[in-house]
Amino acid sequence: MEALVQVDSYQDDAPSPEELVMSKISHHAMLALLDCLPERCGRIVRLRKLEGWSQKKIAEHLGTTEKAVEKQVWLGVRLLREAWSRAEVDADERLVQSSSPVRVRRWWK
Repeated sequence: MEALVQVDSYQDDAPSPEELVMSKISHHAMLALLDCLPERCGRIVRLRKLEGWSQKKIAEHLGTTEKAVEKQVWLGVRLLREAWSRAEVDADERLVQSSSPVRVRRWWK
């Protein structure tokens, strides 16, 4: 009986196949947006957010100050958020515009 209770209460925290696909699509979309940032800003955001470098390490690597790195990360993340929001709004508008009644063709005819 206890085994049945455990089975009934089991929750699979693994992402569904749909969630995995959406995550991959989102990742590729974010990389594309990163490519649209100014070169220096994009490079710094990649090092900080994707590669996990510290601001100090980036500053030393690029021969600049930590404050300059911090400002570029802040600016880059802000620009990415704005671009992501615009892309979502555009996608929603396209969806609304295309939501005219859809005719379903019967495959058996």
